[in-house]
Amino acid sequence: MADEPELMTLTLRVEPGAVIVTVTGEIDSTTAPALRTTVTENIGEMRAGAQCLVLDLMAVEFFNSSGAALVFDLTVIAAENKVPLYLVLDDTGRVMRTLRITRLAGLLPIYSSQAEALQTAARMP
Repeated sequence: MADEPELMTLTLRVEPGAVIVTVTGEIDSTTAPALRTTVTENIGEMRAGAQCLVLDLMAVEFFNSSGAALVFDLTVIAAENKVPLYLVLDDTGRVMRTLRITRLAGLLPIYSSQAEALQTAARMP
């Protein structure tokens, strides 16, 4: 039996003032727990001085209601730890479409690039 291809890959990068999690692939009910674990396991790093958590979803190819629920949960987790969450995604892509359908798009800070999200975070007190 051949190896199954990875449905999702995560890259975590710590920069001055920010933890950046870049997601590639699919976010659904089978992959969402790994992303949740990555964020919650690294929340200590965020509390230790990071100004924000940037969740880059630009390379996500599939995103359903499980992904939308996860984004909402991560927003709550970040808020509980006093770390703002900034989403990076394509305004016309699958992720945004799902966030619009679930009416989360208007409630979340969404940016078109990591640089834009980090610039906004740097302006926050």
